[in-house]
Amino acid sequence: MNSTLLISIARNGAEIGEWNGKKVKALYQAGELQGTDVYWHEGMTDWKPVRDFIKPTPSPTLVSIPPLPPTLTIQSKPKKIGIGRLEYVLYLIGWFIVVGVLSTWFIKDHETLTAWGALALICITALRAKNIGFPSAYGLLILIPLVGLVVFVACLFMPNGSAPKRRKA
Repeated sequence: MNSTLLISIARNGAEIGEWNGKKVKALYQAGELQGTDVYWHEGMTDWKPVRDFIKPTPSPTLVSIPPLPPTLTIQSKPKKIGIGRLEYVLYLIGWFIVVGVLSTWFIKDHETLTAWGALALICITALRAKNIGFPSAYGLLILIPLVGLVVFVACLFMPNGSAPKRRKA
């Protein structure tokens, strides 16, 4: 590629600069340019992702600069956060079995066991609340009588990501 040819670079629909080919490659390798940034130079028909600049493809000549493309978005699989409904039930059953065994054979101090049980219940419910789409702090609501029952039922039956979305003012 001609080192005197200026390459226009844009990010999110706004032009961020013009550099020669060597400088663009150096910026890309240094991580200052993203693969989703787009580039254009004289002779191209349309804007293309910067990651394609490393392996350029021949294009017909063009007299005027085309409009910038809309913002490129790359969709990825959402990360799994929290725990699912089945895992929630299994964790609770497992914890109650552990508490039963500990209180029967090992720990006779029931206040300590109750405190550890409450902590585990809060943590498990906080993970499930996060998976539904509520803040993790909702796990603390499990300790409030009646409210805790509603939270427990919600954690059992609401599908992942089903919390109502907050509207921005």
